[in-house]
Amino acid sequence: MFKPIKAQRVFEQVVDQIRAQIASGTLKPGDKLPPERELAETFSISRNAVREALRTMEMSGTIRLVKGVRGGAFITEGDPSFLANGLRDMLLLGSITFKDLAEARLWVESIACRVVCERATEEHFRELEDNIEESIELAKQQRYEEKDLVGIEFHNILAAATGNPVLVLNVKMLMDMMRNFARQVPPQEGMETIEARKKLVRDLRSRDPDKADESLHILMRLLLRRFEGITYQMDEDE
Repeated sequence: MFKPIKAQRVFEQVVDQIRAQIASGTLKPGDKLPPERELAETFSISRNAVREALRTMEMSGTIRLVKGVRGGAFITEGDPSFLANGLRDMLLLGSITFKDLAEARLWVESIACRVVCERATEEHFRELEDNIEESIELAKQQRYEEKDLVGIEFHNILAAATGNPVLVLNVKMLMDMMRNFARQVPPQEGMETIEARKKLVRDLRSRDPDKADESLHILMRLLLRRFEGITYQMDEDE
């Protein structure tokens, strides 16, 4: 029934206490932690343990370490790229597949479309339409790689229209992963995909969640067709 209790390492206790202060609102994004020496004295631990705690929180995206006279450890707003890094490792190791990623993206965006039908404002719809117009102009200029990046941003704008930060975070994380796949396929005009986005926005504007969901599925099929047979590879800058 019970399991042996494992002793927690000192730096983990420091991390837990700082995270508890963030959770309680005592520490907020942008706040600067006390200097390393002061933290060591406060916790009655070595400076090496403090450094290990700070490195752990930096790796998880909880704090940002800045060098220089005005530097230090600052509480961050939160960065979805840290979640994307975990997914990236799982893809490289084969723990998850592109199909898994594509399914998750479809499910998340399907929920997003239904919420957008309820909550989106005229400003949100205009932003989506402006994104589509930008894609059209880039396609006309045969700037296809830029067009693909603008197309990826369409989905982040869609998520933002839900007004839900957790949903926004999930979509951004998934789109960060999809951006890598987009770089590995030959660029193309993609007007069929652009027309599918137009149809999706029209259905969202009409506040019809079922039609919007149907349009989303059509759009996803067009997008995923491009990625058939592509395996995940690391970019040089990753």
